[in-house]
Amino acid sequence: MKKNVTLIFLLFLSLSFYGQNKGKTYAQKIAAARISFLTDQLSLTSKQAEKFWPIYNKGKSEFYAINKEKNTLQKNVNLKTITDQEAKDLVNKLNNLELAAAERKQKLNDDLTVVLSYKQILKLRDAEVNFKKKLLERIKKHD
Repeated sequence: MKKNVTLIFLLFLSLSFYGQNKGKTYAQKIAAARISFLTDQLSLTSKQAEKFWPIYNKGKSEFYAINKEKNTLQKNVNLKTITDQEAKDLVNKLNNLELAAAERKQKLNDDLTVVLSYKQILKLRDAEVNFKKKLLERIKKHD
């Protein structure tokens, strides 16, 4: 079973790099590969998956929004012209966003305990890292 899911995962990744339409379709293919990979790694039952994915997607969406805001603030700073007061304010905003991200991660973990065991939550963290590694390896092979 795991070999089949892994093959499907690799197929999705392969197709995503050879597809002509790189916009939304590319992101959808990666999302589908992530779903397949995480479902397999966590050994989710269909009942668990039905409850897991809405919670996970909502939490990740909120977490990504916080990180996007943080990244935007960091990218838009001009270190040559920023005043000390502006820098102080920016550092405080960035720290607050980092705290908000950590709180969102904690809330996601709390929300997931309704569906997953703590052992599965640890597996999820590991699986997310492994998915990113596999995706980056695949990208490097095609550059």
